[in-house]
Amino acid sequence: MIDLAAIVQSPAMARVAGVLAHLAARGLGTPAVASGFVRCHLLGVPPTDVDIHYVGGIPTATAEAWLRDEVRQAGDAAGEWDIWNFTEHDPRITSTAYGYRVHFVSTIDCVYLGADGALHDLTGRGVADADQRVLALTHLTVTDYPYTPGQLCYLYLEGCRRMYLYGLTPTSASATALRAHTGLWQAAQPADRRYLRDRVRQKLTAEQRAQAQALYARYGWDAVFTPEDGADV
Repeated sequence: MIDLAAIVQSPAMARVAGVLAHLAARGLGTPAVASGFVRCHLLGVPPTDVDIHYVGGIPTATAEAWLRDEVRQAGDAAGEWDIWNFTEHDPRITSTAYGYRVHFVSTIDCVYLGADGALHDLTGRGVADADQRVLALTHLTVTDYPYTPGQLCYLYLEGCRRMYLYGLTPTSASATALRAHTGLWQAAQPADRRYLRDRVRQKLTAEQRAQAQALYARYGWDAVFTPEDGADV
């Protein structure tokens, strides 16, 4: 059983919550941290960098300067942090929570740390799925967002990567969707396919790619390992 109280009270979480609170006080719209940093704490693996998301009219460049100032005052390493304005990159996203639901891969990724210092389980099942090592793709419940083929390919491929890295088992709905939507790969723009191939090289070592390819193939997504010219990635 995941001990949420212990996670929230950990020095790392308290440090991040303090920075979020200061950014909110400066005027950022609902800054929060989800996905990598929180996911790793839930799954009991070494945490990744801290990626903050927010919404509103304050440009990312301004928020980056504020963030550098806050982490410097906190005595932290600025290189471990990043910040993104959801609205700036996607005007359809008008709340941080909606941005997570639309653009983040799984229910586990949608458990977020808010400026109030609490962990919020956006879907109501993310913590349980982390505890049971289950992959439930979040976008399958989104009915009001016009995904492109490239965006959907990203979500399915990242789902495969999470299954490989963390030993997650997909829900029946997620497994069915993974297998049913492999045609999106060819429907995606060439630039999107190049980005996704580059991403798998950045996120997985050569050894990991060799190990992971069979899992991707099980769900029909192993084309990401083969460039357009047919050579192995």
